[in-house]
Amino acid sequence: MAAVAPATSLLNSYASPPNADASMSNTRKIFGRSRKHAQPSNTQLNTASYDMTDEKVFSSHDSNLSTSALSSASTASRTSRFFRRFARRKPPPVPSLPPALVLDLDAGTAAPRASDTANPIVTRRSDAAGQPSAAAAIIAESNAAYAAAETRPKPKGLQRKRMLDAMANARLDVHNARDLVRMCGVHIRERGLDTPGLFRPFRIAESHDQLLHMIQLFLLSVDPSTYMAVFPILPDNALDSFGRNAPAPAADHHAKASVARDELDKELRYAAPHDVVAVMKWGLRHLRLRCADFDSKDADEWYEVFAAAERAAAYPARAIADLLHPKLPIATAELLSETLDLMASVAAHSSTNHMPAAQICKVLGFWLFGRIGVAHPPPTVDELVDAVNRAAGVAEHLLLAHIRSQAAVTFSMPLRLTELVQSYPHVRPGAQCPSLPAVFAARAVPTLRIDLRSDNMVVSQSKPRTPSATLADALDAQAAYTIQGEHGELWAAVMMQLDHQDASTNASRLLIDEHVRILGLVDKELAVGEEDTNASLASAAAAAATPHAVLADDKKVEAQIKAARRRSQSLSDLRTNLGMVGVAQLAPLPENVPRSSTGTATPRTSDVKLGTPRRKPVPLVDTKLLQEAEAVEVVADNAAPGARVSDEVFSGGLEPSASWRSFSEEGFGGMSTASSELSLSEFDLRPVSATLPSRRSQRGLHRVRSSASGGSRRRTVLPPVELARAQVQARHTVTAARMVEHDTALAIVWQDQLLDASPCCSLPAMLFVQLNKATGAAVAAVQDANEADVPRYPGDTPWLLVVETIIPPRPPTPPAVEKTGWRLDDAASTSDRRSILAPSMRSVKMRLRRVSTIIGNGVAGTRKKHIDTA
Repeated sequence: MAAVAPATSLLNSYASPPNADASMSNTRKIFGRSRKHAQPSNTQLNTASYDMTDEKVFSSHDSNLSTSALSSASTASRTSRFFRRFARRKPPPVPSLPPALVLDLDAGTAAPRASDTANPIVTRRSDAAGQPSAAAAIIAESNAAYAAAETRPKPKGLQRKRMLDAMANARLDVHNARDLVRMCGVHIRERGLDTPGLFRPFRIAESHDQLLHMIQLFLLSVDPSTYMAVFPILPDNALDSFGRNAPAPAADHHAKASVARDELDKELRYAAPHDVVAVMKWGLRHLRLRCADFDSKDADEWYEVFAAAERAAAYPARAIADLLHPKLPIATAELLSETLDLMASVAAHSSTNHMPAAQICKVLGFWLFGRIGVAHPPPTVDELVDAVNRAAGVAEHLLLAHIRSQAAVTFSMPLRLTELVQSYPHVRPGAQCPSLPAVFAARAVPTLRIDLRSDNMVVSQSKPRTPSATLADALDAQAAYTIQGEHGELWAAVMMQLDHQDASTNASRLLIDEHVRILGLVDKELAVGEEDTNASLASAAAAAATPHAVLADDKKVEAQIKAARRRSQSLSDLRTNLGMVGVAQLAPLPENVPRSSTGTATPRTSDVKLGTPRRKPVPLVDTKLLQEAEAVEVVADNAAPGARVSDEVFSGGLEPSASWRSFSEEGFGGMSTASSELSLSEFDLRPVSATLPSRRSQRGLHRVRSSASGGSRRRTVLPPVELARAQVQARHTVTAARMVEHDTALAIVWQDQLLDASPCCSLPAMLFVQLNKATGAAVAAVQDANEADVPRYPGDTPWLLVVETIIPPRPPTPPAVEKTGWRLDDAASTSDRRSILAPSMRSVKMRLRRVSTIIGNGVAGTRKKHIDTA
């Protein structure tokens, strides 16, 4: 028990304030511990003076003051504590402020506030200290660099097209996707979880140019040797930003990758949360997951094995950590952990970012689990919806297992996450794996599905199909004779909201404002890409049309070399065509070559090289092309004169004799032709005889076949089809109209890939938008009582899903060839247009005759056997 001081000593101490220093210097016991007060200074004695009037007022109003010594002591102690705590004292002087720090936002001299002039005690920075510091100079230099980068012209035309093509063709493996998700996840958790509309595309704060810049930096950090020439975004002195160090003569790829990674981290640190999310979703869309990345034979084996093992173990809390992660490769397990942890963090803040767990599982689940082992999404909309739902179920199961595993380790989870796993495992009717409870499941909305068939349409990666064009063509389409679905009147009600004249131009008046804005942004970006493509094609055409003598000569030389190589395959033509430029194939001997007395062409002696060739010479067109064609290796030797003469027969050194000329022209058969008949000019063509030549004349048979084939090729040369006839007008037809239900997360998945031209994430041609209130009211007014089974909620307007089937135009049919005077009959023209795979009439007749003969022989043999038996 603490000792209580006598009441008289306490009253005397308060009654004589000048002697307070003596009383306070005494040692007092409080709760059994001695405490000795320090000697107060003179300033404290002067400032800490008590007002006796306040004490008298306080004591006069105290009606509970007891006459006993204990009550007097307690009252005095309470009074002393009150005045020590609430006594009126002068405020201490304001100390001098520390020197202000120069930050990025206030690099210059701060302007004085109006409140500073009213308070003379506050000291401000002196004018002498207003000189810019080193940090301010660095910041000013950085701001100047950023300003110069903003004023730098953006890539356009062919350069922009190359950049977009490189980003579209990029593929990420598991390691690259893991690093990107980890980098983006850090910044999303720090400052993006409370952002409204998170993980939804085409936000107002999202910048498409900033997104492309960060994607280029990431690709440079992954593979600088491939993308350095395509993405010239890193400056030459990237390793020395402020010029304090000497620039390196040649930075290796590892240093460039490190610089690109640092630049990407800087951009992610200051980028908007929507831009960071867009970069992460781009990485998941371009992720290439193989079955080997999950150590499974097919796309679903790894998940089915985990679900079965968890069911057999009675759903333990750490099932995903003990049963799934050890069976996966390290990189794949880390990718799943990073993605699921980010999804859990986003779902925990769904009240502010409006992205619940069901939607985040469908948005990211399809790009992560819906394309395992395949290189592109499903080709049809029905298969796409099934793949999205199946991947969303896998993502929900793994997300719930991840939340339970984290809760078992940390013992502290947000309430919105623990609510998801309270009734785990919740298995839906007809399913086998756990999923989100029905309270937290996504709600399907009524959707009017229109199947549109577009004939004679050409869609490619360079010329994509815009959603606005799909909607306009659907409104202008004709109805088929039999529309499937029995809901054509609903589509008619939608079309009646617009006039017939402005159906294709004001189609956006049927949709909500948000989707009208998104379609406008998509059309604008695709128009810019089409302009760049057209500009690149125009520049390429201009470059090709510009007369470049060197390029023309090179192409001409290459054509002549190829023609000469084709002619070199003929072993019977040993005559050289030296000195003839531009001579057609299989042409007669030239006239300007000097001839001998016998009338045969004799080559110049300068063009003849003595020696033994390793192979037979190639009859080239020009002497200058000898070095560019297949070079003939000549080995000089000292052979005998007789051997040299025999060698020169094959090298073209001697004149061919008359007998050799006659043999080369006539062959072994008796059907001899003149030399003039070897030319295939248009005036020497004659109809081919129906009778075949003699069997012993193989040369004549070859000549007849070659001339016939050459004549038929010349006769069947078709004129070029006119461009007006080739461009067939497109035709659009509505084939089905029915009312279905779809999840709105499908619209987010569809919107994510609208500006991504990569084949790995291109969805089928479709349009998924929401109708506005006026159009929705018109559709609801037309619905019959038979549609009462389709649930409708107050305030919900139906959605519109247009599924387009694009059919390219057929190749133009060649026009009929007019008959000429030398044709024998109409059968010849019919045989020319007949396919090469179709059997001829003669072969059909021979086959029928053979079959009938076999049947007749069989019947005759049977009759003879019956007669013999009888």
